[in-house]
Amino acid sequence: MAEKIIILGTGGHGKVVKELAEACGYEVLGFVGNAKPVGTRILDKKVLCCVDDIETLKSETTKVAVARVSNTVREKRVNEMVALGFEIPSLIHPSCIFSPSADVGAGAVVMAGTVINADAYVGEHSIINTGATVDHDCRIGDYCHISPGANLGGEVTIRDYTWVGVGAAVRECITIGKNVMVGGSAFVACDIEDNVTAIGVPEKVTKL
Repeated sequence: MAEKIIILGTGGHGKVVKELAEACGYEVLGFVGNAKPVGTRILDKKVLCCVDDIETLKSETTKVAVARVSNTVREKRVNEMVALGFEIPSLIHPSCIFSPSADVGAGAVVMAGTVINADAYVGEHSIINTGATVDHDCRIGDYCHISPGANLGGEVTIRDYTWVGVGAAVRECITIGKNVMVGGSAFVACDIEDNVTAIGVPEKVTKL
């Protein structure tokens, strides 16, 4: 019998996480969120309740997938759910090419078509989005987001809360600091400090 799970988040990312959870063998009970009225149908499931009422669902499951793309909002919701006694499982799509020597932290989400190569590590509650590649010996921190189609060369280090945009590429052996925004299609050829934005080819850095 499949384990049951709730999707916390009612946007487009919630739809993708819902289908990811099903691909991982879970039975999705429905969605929880504040943006759409209770009873609204999303795909083939309904919004069950608002976030403040999620404890009413604990009799059916204690597993929640937090489907929020913002790194800081995701952290806030994860902390709220853990405080209420919910568990946030890691979800790795079966189509992912996932090295047996790679690893992910609690609550990490790895989408369809991704590649996670030898000795790579994906931190807690980070997102590796559709078609992204993480090469050997990369270290991705907690609450990061590697967007669709982004590519990380070998031995890249990415600190907590950093977002790498759609189609961006990071050269091997680069370190990107904490809370950095790498723009879509950027090429990162040099180390990047904390709390900056990097855009362009090659990247140009500005303070957040």
